[in-house]
Amino acid sequence: MSTSVESIYQSALLADAAYVSLHEAGFLDRDTIQEDAFLGSINDDAQSFSERGFSREEFNAFSARYRVLQHQPDRLNGFSATLFEDTTTGQLHLAFRGTNDLADLFMEIGLAVDEAYRYEDLLQNGAVTDFLKSAGILDAWGSVRPEFAGRVHVLGHSLGAYLATWSAFRHPEMVSSVDTFNGAGLVYGTPFAMFLNALWGDDLPQPGFDRSRITHYFAEPGPELTAAGAIAFRPGRRVPLFIENQSGESGNLLDNHSKAHLVDAL
Repeated sequence: MSTSVESIYQSALLADAAYVSLHEAGFLDRDTIQEDAFLGSINDDAQSFSERGFSREEFNAFSARYRVLQHQPDRLNGFSATLFEDTTTGQLHLAFRGTNDLADLFMEIGLAVDEAYRYEDLLQNGAVTDFLKSAGILDAWGSVRPEFAGRVHVLGHSLGAYLATWSAFRHPEMVSSVDTFNGAGLVYGTPFAMFLNALWGDDLPQPGFDRSRITHYFAEPGPELTAAGAIAFRPGRRVPLFIENQSGESGNLLDNHSKAHLVDAL
């Protein structure tokens, strides 16, 4: 992907749109995003574009530009992803959703052993692969179909960023580039978080993907644990994006973790 402000902005919007409950009645008409997806639903648990911080102008432009090829609603294990197509370029964008609650941030950075093993099961048992097969990107044997080779831009925010990076290493043939926002790292090197290696077994997935095609964007200021990489390994480039400090009198940098502030800054 280009590193222009506009392309970063579009990536940020797509990562934010991954949180929208596109499976809600009235949110989609086949692959077209509908007005109800902005206005919301009577279901209190559903996330709309407006609830994700999209302005009316942003929603109108986004819904006119992108169509939804595949959407996986949030499963009980927390996995959700959406495959968008940019109708102006034909580019495919695979967006992974992060967690909905900032309190879950601590799960994402690996402070709960049970959760680390839960996500190991999620990944190793094929949640991502199943989605890619449903979307037609992988064939029945798990290989990338030739027509999708190098066509998929992968992205995500927070835990979704972790899943995006993981997917690029597991299925490198399909990926053109990876953009992550305030992403959880792959492997942690401090004693209190060493167990996160359970997500990977003995080591990082090997070969296949050019790490120069991965860009990690993070809010500056932001929580060091997921943003600037002090204790986490993030292959690829790390690029700070300035935002207004949201922590205020609380002094809580977790307030800067929200995806909406990055979008607003761009």
